[in-house]
Amino acid sequence: MKVRKRNIILISTLLGFLLFPSITQNDYLQEVSTTVLSSENVESITLYSTESDVLRIFGKPEKIHKTKNPISSYYKYAGLEIGINNQQVFRYIITDNYTTQHGIKVGDSKEHVIDIYGNNYYKKTESGSFIMGYIDYENNIILEIALNKDCVIGMLIKKSSSN
Repeated sequence: MKVRKRNIILISTLLGFLLFPSITQNDYLQEVSTTVLSSENVESITLYSTESDVLRIFGKPEKIHKTKNPISSYYKYAGLEIGINNQQVFRYIITDNYTTQHGIKVGDSKEHVIDIYGNNYYKKTESGSFIMGYIDYENNIILEIALNKDCVIGMLIKKSSSN
């Protein structure tokens, strides 16, 4: 039952990431200072990697979901979803098996996230989960970390909508 509840919370949070993905820098400009996120990657894949880079590193995805507006493909791997538009990565979601560049993973505590990324984060709630968000204004990168009971349940790294 505990695993099922965790999965329901995780799916709800991911749906929140998918349905409400477009925050702009101006939404949080007054709230937080910049956090350098330019080195963020998953297994060397960054927000500016190509579709062929993704296939070379991760191989054939378990599933590909395509959308028409905007025209995008979402490559799904175990614990990872990579969004591709115009043959370039524009976001990825980590739900298991992988870490952020600085080692944050599912199951880590909120305190550990703050120890690594600092106190310059915005706060919001989506689909019942608390979201900590960090913004790199210079590189137009957003890192959102979803928590349930102060425990990391997923991470979203994306280009800000100003790109």
